[in-house]
Amino acid sequence: MVSNLSHALLRWIIPFSFVTSSVVFTTPLALAGTTGIPTPASSSAIELSLYGAVALGVSLLVSIVRRRRTAGAELGHVPFQDVASFTPLSTPVLPIGVGSTNRPRNSVLHVGKFYPPHMGGIETHLQVLCEGLRDAFDLSAIVSNDGATTVEEKIRGVAVARLAAPLKVLSAPICPSMVHRIRASKAEIVHLHLPNPAAAAAWLASGSRGKLVVTYHSDIIRQKYVAKMLEPILHAVLRRSAAIVVSSPEMIRYSPVLAEYRDKCHVIPFGIPLDQFTKCDPVSVREIRETYGDRLILSAGRLVYYKGFEYLIRAMANVRGKLVIVGKGPLRPQLEELIAQAGVADKVTLLGNVPDLVPYYHASDIFALPSIARSEAFGIVQIEAMAAGIPVVNTNLETGVPYVSLHGQTGLTVPPSDEGALASALNVLLDNQELRESMGRAARQRAYQEFVDTTMIERMTDLYEKVIDPRSVGRPKPKRTENTQAAIEVGRARGVSA
Repeated sequence: MVSNLSHALLRWIIPFSFVTSSVVFTTPLALAGTTGIPTPASSSAIELSLYGAVALGVSLLVSIVRRRRTAGAELGHVPFQDVASFTPLSTPVLPIGVGSTNRPRNSVLHVGKFYPPHMGGIETHLQVLCEGLRDAFDLSAIVSNDGATTVEEKIRGVAVARLAAPLKVLSAPICPSMVHRIRASKAEIVHLHLPNPAAAAAWLASGSRGKLVVTYHSDIIRQKYVAKMLEPILHAVLRRSAAIVVSSPEMIRYSPVLAEYRDKCHVIPFGIPLDQFTKCDPVSVREIRETYGDRLILSAGRLVYYKGFEYLIRAMANVRGKLVIVGKGPLRPQLEELIAQAGVADKVTLLGNVPDLVPYYHASDIFALPSIARSEAFGIVQIEAMAAGIPVVNTNLETGVPYVSLHGQTGLTVPPSDEGALASALNVLLDNQELRESMGRAARQRAYQEFVDTTMIERMTDLYEKVIDPRSVGRPKPKRTENTQAAIEVGRARGVSA
């Protein structure tokens, strides 16, 4: 027993300690000033680095010891459960790598931070991707739970394990069992969604022999010291990856992290099911119009710094129209105060969350995305508006935002943090119905051509096949769902090819 435990410690703790210690001891060099002496800010980052390294190391040690002592049992394990809003578990979940047909299918394990109903853009993308790939691969997902128990579920045909997260470091959940789960999966492809430092470290420590695919959703923008602290782990993962997926060419062009991995990068734009945005209840649309009037501008998102809502609110002082902002967030009190100070209380409404955003798209003339920082890596909400057939006013960030809605074609793009440019663009579209309708038609067409979920799934399937076997001739593609196929037919009826 002691010999086996010692072997485990030598096999897993030493490599993991190497990674974490490299973070600790490279942080002073990365953050030091021109004098070579760490600044107070860098000293603080070193303390955080030490804390993170110790926490991750201890969590991993606890995981290994517990696994040895309980012969494979996991922390707080809870059997498969039925969830009211999800598909009940009606059949046993097959082991990873065993398909439901006579021909074995390749196994894929997705590793993310959270999974719906937990809200977030990465979480929504992960769900759409997993549901689209489940018919072509033996697919499962592991993510963090919000508490100290592990819960396993079958969610709309996808086996999802929410791993116990008894510890958080720098607001990031730490799952002691993640190392074991990745190693035990024996998946042919492990698909890691970044940024997620704890999962990246867990994959490194797992010794997984599967091919690694990384979706690089964004750089770490605001927490610069944290980003520096985690660079050794991030680069260790990216160097070992077989492929890196990004949502736009701009991510490759502007990310300082991806500069040395461009030959591994593959552009697969995010896609969503579009059928739900192409039609809605006309009564709801009429009621919204009656409430807010014509010349209506819609914006939506969490009320956080990088969304740039303060610039949009200030711009409304010079816009001949009304603005509705849908969403909740910590900046609501400040934005309410700004609305009063700018004298636009009769023009701007902070609506909070709504049960259905689709009628608001169809009642609006323009959708505005005034984001000001690279934390807005793509802006999926633009696709929803485009599918509804309205033009978009967005900002020229060094991300995928202007890639989704193209300046002069599907809307107008202005410099970030420029309220005057925002006001001008909004007035141009509000004053020109013909231009607005033309750009709206082009927006819907682009949504169907580039950002429908089935296109994303087909592209990802092709990439998986190349990663598993570059000589593969391809396997049957996932079938389009009835709803998605119906949406495509709607687009074709309007002159759109899918």
